[in-house]
Amino acid sequence: GLQMDQVGLPLVLAYQLGRNDRRSWLKHIKPAADFIVRRGPRTDQDRWEEKPGYSPSSIAAQIAGLVCAAEIARINGHTASAKAYLKTADRWAENVERWTVTRSGFTNRGHYIRITENEDPNDGAKIHINSSSLKADERKILDAGFLELVRLGVKDPKDPLIVESLALIDQMISVKTPVGEAWYRYNHDAYGETPDGGKYDAQNGVGRLWTLLTGERGEYEIAAGDLASARRRLDTMAGFANEGLMIP
Repeated sequence: GLQMDQVGLPLVLAYQLGRNDRRSWLKHIKPAADFIVRRGPRTDQDRWEEKPGYSPSSIAAQIAGLVCAAEIARINGHTASAKAYLKTADRWAENVERWTVTRSGFTNRGHYIRITENEDPNDGAKIHINSSSLKADERKILDAGFLELVRLGVKDPKDPLIVESLALIDQMISVKTPVGEAWYRYNHDAYGETPDGGKYDAQNGVGRLWTLLTGERGEYEIAAGDLASARRRLDTMAGFANEGLMIP
């Protein structure tokens, strides 16, 4: 399935690596950016390779990819492409809350949801949890994907909706382990072995804590200026490693 974040993030990488040469621009960067403009911001699969729709993390990656592609376009003298990419990125940044924030989920103040198949995050549509047989109200399925909006520069870390959503995921999908805090991918995730340790059967699994989410939280805390907390996230991730220093 097509994951639009996997189209956008290589453009960010190209920008970070200074891949501004004409061949990279024409062969790789421009085709990818043009594709995002044509196909985005909706994605056929979110970053968990499961659901289609409007995902905060996928939209953030596409916005950042277009901004980076615009700079590379400018360097190569393609001002029309640069303007088109920035115009699209600006429009999507202005609409990401309308597409992915519900005000009828857990709080009327509003919070980001994991994904919505259409442009209405308040319609109460049901979402099937891929790893089980459960169907749930999409307004009440949360993950930390909205933090990509901060990490990739679309939203300020102190943005009220970011802060509100952060409090909800800490309440619903965080776990305090002996070495520090960890998070599930999203509430009701069942991707993992069964409660008695049996193999994953796509029906009765127990979701697992994902180490990378502790790392993403640390990146958010750096953006928010909380370096002490970010340092603790590094220690926590190191604590998750086994005897061979492999991190799950």
